[in-house]
Amino acid sequence: MRFAIITDTHFAIPGTVPDGVWWYKVPHSMDERRYASIKRSLKSLSPDFIAVCGDFTADCRRESFLLGKGIMDSIGCEWRTAVGNHDTNWPGVREEISSLYSLPDKINYYSHDISIEKHVLHFIFLDLCQNLWRDGSIRPHVDQEAYDDGDILKFAIDDKQLEWFDKDLTENRHKINIVITHTPVYYRDSVYVGTLPKAKEPFNDITSLNLLNPELEAVSEKKLKEVIKKHKDSITAVFSGHTHINEVIYANGIPFCTTAALRECPFEFRMAEVTDGSLDITMHKLDDEAIYEASYEIWRGNEWIFGKPEDRESSIQLKT
Repeated sequence: MRFAIITDTHFAIPGTVPDGVWWYKVPHSMDERRYASIKRSLKSLSPDFIAVCGDFTADCRRESFLLGKGIMDSIGCEWRTAVGNHDTNWPGVREEISSLYSLPDKINYYSHDISIEKHVLHFIFLDLCQNLWRDGSIRPHVDQEAYDDGDILKFAIDDKQLEWFDKDLTENRHKINIVITHTPVYYRDSVYVGTLPKAKEPFNDITSLNLLNPELEAVSEKKLKEVIKKHKDSITAVFSGHTHINEVIYANGIPFCTTAALRECPFEFRMAEVTDGSLDITMHKLDDEAIYEASYEIWRGNEWIFGKPEDRESSIQLKT
């Protein structure tokens, strides 16, 4: 059984999102080629299932979601997605995603089983992109005026979802539990970001990734990590996106795997294969070299986002 982990596809109607820069150039003007490459590259590996770690769309528009859905449906295997911050800026995509899985509106956390011979893979998709407001409330969408005024602080997870997560893990503790989030739970916070648009010279300064990609606020992060630690013996791996970086960090014996984006260099995704007693993970690149060349700029010095060998390939012991 093989499944793919992809993230930050940023699907949008071609011509509606401008080119930009993050770690490297972001060539949205080549989106039609990129989408075709995503389809070909995934089809060629024949996954049984695809898990998307959020930022499914670039602009949180219904038409972008439907375009992405059409692309994913055409690959020919079952797929599911978590929600990312680009999917939740205003009402629209949250409701579309919840309707895919017959979830209540504004609820975007759920679990899904894939059975293979004697094993059951239990995928748990969390919603870590709700928004903490200055008044202490947690709301599903961003109000742009409030955000500009500083009234929306960071991402958050409410107690209702945490209770559901705890209960779901308890009830499925004998399965192979794979957790999917958009926002990473563990990540390396000190990074070289001198060439990013928000950064200032000198370009080789080290700064906090959290300043550029605000993560979970402290209380939510603490509570989430407590639930994960409680169930550390039944969680095989946690996969995330959001930071557009390849890295693997171990905590409580669990690998927390962040995967780079499919909207900029290195245009990579992970394949995971269930073998006897292990989950073997390999990294793969999209097959269109022209997209890669349009994005990659060696002078930026950001090769580190590709990850070290241990961030790219690993073999994880199954906990069943």
